[in-house]
Amino acid sequence: MFLGLPPSHESEGYDREHMNLPRQQIDLLEAVAAANPNVIVVLSNGAAVTVADWQHKARAVLECWLLGQAGGAAVADLLLGAVSPSGKLAETIPVRLADNPTVGNFPRENGSVRYGEGLLLGYRWYDAHRLEVSHPFGHGLSYTSFAYRDLDLQVLADGAAPRVRVAFTISNAGDRAGIEIAQVYVADPARPSTGPSRSCAASPASSLSQVHRSASRWSWAPGPSPTGMRPSATGPSRAGSSRCVLGPLAGIYA
Repeated sequence: MFLGLPPSHESEGYDREHMNLPRQQIDLLEAVAAANPNVIVVLSNGAAVTVADWQHKARAVLECWLLGQAGGAAVADLLLGAVSPSGKLAETIPVRLADNPTVGNFPRENGSVRYGEGLLLGYRWYDAHRLEVSHPFGHGLSYTSFAYRDLDLQVLADGAAPRVRVAFTISNAGDRAGIEIAQVYVADPARPSTGPSRSCAASPASSLSQVHRSASRWSWAPGPSPTGMRPSATGPSRAGSSRCVLGPLAGIYA
């Protein structure tokens, strides 16, 4: 089923008042799923929508956002298994709008928008407030699986300008070709109470063949700290395919 946001729910020139799909679309999904539970939802939307109320009716969700003129062929390749999904969510999918960090700051008043989140933008807000989410930033499923090993952390410089080299090996553990987008997060154990609990520091991609089950070793070269962050070089660092381990509910392919 192809579901999404019509112009009455999102467009240029006005602000959205909610993050829901049209009620008629959800009713249709429920009716179809009652007749045949083997339903895949393909989403067409320019901004995130909540899925908590209906994703249990679908076996999988393919988040396509707004595709161009070649989008139809790309969706067909993904649904029929010609290629494996490899995208990761670029934003958090909250359970409800009320959990969004912009609540209380948006929409604007007197012609001004207050950015009151501080450093707790996006996934940092949900982490700091320990909020349950439908799907976290960086989440995305694949038709294959990947194994991580040999995580190596080298502290090159500590102090006010820390420099750390992170290296690890990714291998294709499944029987399909796929592309993995790894994510490296850093945390500052001495962070202020208003600071994020962890921040994404790097996100390299690797194309791995299912025939040779090749392994790619990624090394993130030292560089400047993320905006607003001065993590201690002795702070924890984690690498993986996503920020969280999700439950058995239908996931999102991006």
